[in-house]
Amino acid sequence: NFPLDSHAVSNEFKTAASNLLINHAQTFQAKEYYSGASLSISIPEKGTYNYYYGKTSHDATSQSVNKNTLFEIASLTKSFTAAIMLQLENENLLSLNNPMGKYLPHYSNWNDITLTSLLNMTACLPNYSSLPKFTSTMFSELNRIWKEDELINMAYPKGKTVPPLRTGFYYSNTDYLLAGKIIQLQTKKNLAHIYKNHLFLPAGLINTFYPENRIDSSISSRLAHGYSYD
Repeated sequence: NFPLDSHAVSNEFKTAASNLLINHAQTFQAKEYYSGASLSISIPEKGTYNYYYGKTSHDATSQSVNKNTLFEIASLTKSFTAAIMLQLENENLLSLNNPMGKYLPHYSNWNDITLTSLLNMTACLPNYSSLPKFTSTMFSELNRIWKEDELINMAYPKGKTVPPLRTGFYYSNTDYLLAGKIIQLQTKKNLAHIYKNHLFLPAGLINTFYPENRIDSSISSRLAHGYSYD
């Protein structure tokens, strides 16, 4: 622990921050099977301080993690999607109180679900990424580029019998695929364009990208290798 006081950028602080990253790695690196990590601490009116540990992959010849290393942020992208939805509501391009059927009527079994419930995970839609069909296909076709509709259709109930949805909170990636489709429908732009021009550039996020389809080599060459653990 270290205080963020008036001496927050002292050498003592920097040493403590670096040790925090090192100690975390020594405790969890083998357990969680990651090769390296990056820590950024942003202090109002004092700046952002960055610390790095390890390598970009388990390959002994890989580069050390550094200021140019990019990391996949996975579901943190949902925060971007939610922020865009709020912007579009402010621009009167949609209302979070509206039902999904107003924008995507072809998913008629889900017509009454509000946009708010998509964003706060209370829509309780089936999670496509938890379905055996998806996981088995993903592991057998690692290079496959999925289309949104393919994934949504895996979760969408077929036939005349529609099982009741859960109630309460249920984390579902399907919710945010639908939110992304609504954003594209209302703006008539793809998500890569929307994220870049509505969020990344205005916020000065010059090293944040949302590539569609294949990742450009200028980005992929900077990516740390992702690993998963049981």
